[in-house]
Amino acid sequence: MEITFSGKTFVVLGRLSTMTRREAWIRVQLLGGLVHETPKADSSYFIQGTHSSATQQARAEELGCPILSEQEFLDAVDVARARADATTHTDLGDAIARFRGLFDGPATYEVWQEVTTTLDQCSREQLVDACRYVEPHVSRWPTPRPHPRAPVFEVPEAYYAWLFGCGTDPVSDMCVAPSSWVQGLCVGLESPKFELVRRLNLNKLNTTGDMLASLTRHPNLINLRELDVGYENNATPRFYEALRTSRHLPALDTLALHKMSEEHADALCGHHTLHGLRWLRLSNPETDLDRDGTRAAYGRLLEAGWWSGIEGLDMQLSRYFGGTFEGKGAAHAYDVLVEHTDRLPALRHLVLGDDLGMESLFGSALLEQLDRLSVHAKHDGVVALIRHMDENPRHSIRVLDLSRTNYSSVNPLESHRAYFECLCGLKRLDAFDEIVLPRPSRRAEKLAELTELESLAREKGVVLTQSPLER
Repeated sequence: MEITFSGKTFVVLGRLSTMTRREAWIRVQLLGGLVHETPKADSSYFIQGTHSSATQQARAEELGCPILSEQEFLDAVDVARARADATTHTDLGDAIARFRGLFDGPATYEVWQEVTTTLDQCSREQLVDACRYVEPHVSRWPTPRPHPRAPVFEVPEAYYAWLFGCGTDPVSDMCVAPSSWVQGLCVGLESPKFELVRRLNLNKLNTTGDMLASLTRHPNLINLRELDVGYENNATPRFYEALRTSRHLPALDTLALHKMSEEHADALCGHHTLHGLRWLRLSNPETDLDRDGTRAAYGRLLEAGWWSGIEGLDMQLSRYFGGTFEGKGAAHAYDVLVEHTDRLPALRHLVLGDDLGMESLFGSALLEQLDRLSVHAKHDGVVALIRHMDENPRHSIRVLDLSRTNYSSVNPLESHRAYFECLCGLKRLDAFDEIVLPRPSRRAEKLAELTELESLAREKGVVLTQSPLER
């Protein structure tokens, strides 16, 4: 029986032995098919597993569609892939000519999309040569660089642009795996094209813990630099343990972890192979953590053995939860951070994502080792922190980054005026080499407080930099 996938609908009955239902669905979708969770009148094929319900089985037999065994389904997938490789592919010469035209222009996200689309049109035999041509060009594309006055790993600008919904910087969005490539990676497909991937964003990808764990063993992710995982994609302790010990991610230097629980933190402790890790983002702890739970999760996480090389830490804590923490979750996490400062000897850049609890940093040794402080929070707590640093000049912060302080629930004019008034009133404004200003409101005239600050900054030799979101 010849089995086709394009436009056909597949239903898995029961459980499969060699893959999860979702892995089967991804295989179908990669070949142009559709999936249903239950038998329906427009179903085309059923994949027979074990422990299917009597109701489902009866409905499948009633509809009279072909019922495939698990092995028959896998064989059909292999045949369909081979058939796809043998037909409707771009000639290698045409593909390289297209690449040449793309690489003659500037590097943009649109160019990257064209590159990935063209690679997907190459046959398996052509793909090796096509990737060999593309790789040196992609390697020369610009990447976000450290700020010249802050010799640490800078936060990718696109990350903040995404937070504020202001569009993205195409340079820092280069080489992110498109969704079809992510699907292929999740089911273990191997291809030289995946070696071009520098960024992998798994957020909101509804996968299983086993599928995520398989990513850490993928042989083609040797050039992956940034991995964003954990938000609405069922990351399990098994995945975090596999990530910690992976030998297939030698280039990984930026890791974003979301919705961390104590069990997840436990899985990240112990022997590790993440020797290149330099930047870490911690976002959205589990919503049901109380004070003790928050302290336990973050305390356990900071006991993991891979913190010695971390140069930048972004703590986006309760931003998405509003009152879920009742204003205390961030404070508990900041407390733990201060208590474990000795585990962060290389930390030079800290991003604070919640103003509640910033007083935990007052007088801490952490402020004495940082070069750069960025804040993404309401102005009340931030202003208090700035005044504390002015009154206690032992801090070593040379760059104060206020560019991400436009908070959705705060009047930006009120917020900016509070910052500028605070900065104008500092006794030691020249303790900073540079201050990155918040993004101005396009509807507002220039504030008098900003004019005064600009005059003072010129007098003190302090550089005022416009928000990178407006560059």
